[in-house]
Amino acid sequence: MKLTGCRILITGAAGGLGTALAEALSEARLCLTDLPGPSFDALASRFPKALFCSLDVTSAPSIEACRQRIASEWGGLDILINNAGLVFGGGFETVPLTRHQTTVAVNLGGPLAVTHAFWPLLTASPEFKLVFIASASGYLPVPHMASYAASKWALRGLAVSLDEELRLRGLGKRRVLTVNPSYIGTGLFAGAAPPFLTPLLEADYVARATVRAIRSDRSILDLPWSVGLMKLVARILPEAWFRIFLRVTGVSTSMTRWTGRAAQPDSSKS
Repeated sequence: MKLTGCRILITGAAGGLGTALAEALSEARLCLTDLPGPSFDALASRFPKALFCSLDVTSAPSIEACRQRIASEWGGLDILINNAGLVFGGGFETVPLTRHQTTVAVNLGGPLAVTHAFWPLLTASPEFKLVFIASASGYLPVPHMASYAASKWALRGLAVSLDEELRLRGLGKRRVLTVNPSYIGTGLFAGAAPPFLTPLLEADYVARATVRAIRSDRSILDLPWSVGLMKLVARILPEAWFRIFLRVTGVSTSMTRWTGRAAQPDSSKS
């Protein structure tokens, strides 16, 4: 897929992987979205040619306002990258219910609502692509971030189901890319301990790999390679043995000391 001149919308673009994706896709026409704030405002100087939309992915009016602006100024959309997300770590009962609910609303409800709103604009493009930034935790049980893992399991289900639906409709193969990275060093997972053979990923590395996957029309991107190994082991080992494997490799305890970004607000949707 050729990206020069493509109309691309990125949610959660004000920091971390979102900003790294914008850098990696600088040849395209970008619409960068996020909650209003200093980080979002600072993007203007880094991406002077981009279109900016204040966007709360859990708010239908906010999504519709962004959709109308894209339709008015661009007349269509070629690639939608559902990147916005958050995590709250901790023992299940120690994390307030509102934080669990916010996690699911942002990580699953957000991509669902944004994709639904932009679907007509997107599918009208001859070469469109839907990108979902899911997680390696969408394959595995990960204690101390149960609602985050649940949201990413569900997001993967949404992505692969839409991919198959598009194929059945005759709209082409590999229209959907699901990216499943392990821990990324953006601050969101500060304090987490990456499992054995799983280095802490850099946002720039994940962004570049995602762009390559878009160009080559891949449908799944697991990062790093050890995520694929985990998936293979899960298929081979009996469940009881697999649980032991997760404990030995540090997957089960990886979020035990999570601290996250300092003063991360409950209302964060980017």
